[in-house]
Amino acid sequence: MKKIYLILSSISLALFFNSCGGGSGDMTDRVDLTGTNIINVVDCNTNQVTDILRGDTLVRDTNTTIVTLVENVNNTKNVCVNNGSAHIVR
Repeated sequence: MKKIYLILSSISLALFFNSCGGGSGDMTDRVDLTGTNIINVVDCNTNQVTDILRGDTLVRDTNTTIVTLVENVNNTKNVCVNNGSAHIVR
């Protein structure tokens, strides 16, 4: 009986800690970005790309976001979104 109680309490504790934290990832959880630029990353299906510069932060808006990084011949880096949505904080 002690082993069953120990196993059940361990599983319950693991599930409890697993469900804590992480946040929902929506716009209400973000820090106030006053004074910064937010640039939406374009969809790859449009055959366009968004420039990404040194110091930029790429933020995915959904958990299923897939982003492609493209490096051009002149060492400029561009991104586009394959799935979901993302933005750049500059």
